[in-house]
Amino acid sequence: MNTSEAIRARRSIRKYKKGTVIPKEHIHQMLEAAMMAPSACNTRPWEFVVVETEEIREQIMKSHPYTQC
Repeated sequence: MNTSEAIRARRSIRKYKKGTVIPKEHIHQMLEAAMMAPSACNTRPWEFVVVETEEIREQIMKSHPYTQC
């Protein structure tokens, strides 16, 4: 798949399967891809948090107003 095909085939996911485990290798690949995005003056201002437990995810949802379903 070339870049143009990848862009055209992308989609937005709004429903998730509970209990699905994403392999750590896939998480690392996604983070590496995100870090390759350009930034102003190559400042790389991003920070990433990977939440792996349901309990922490629920705590985040309770503490942040824009995470409610």
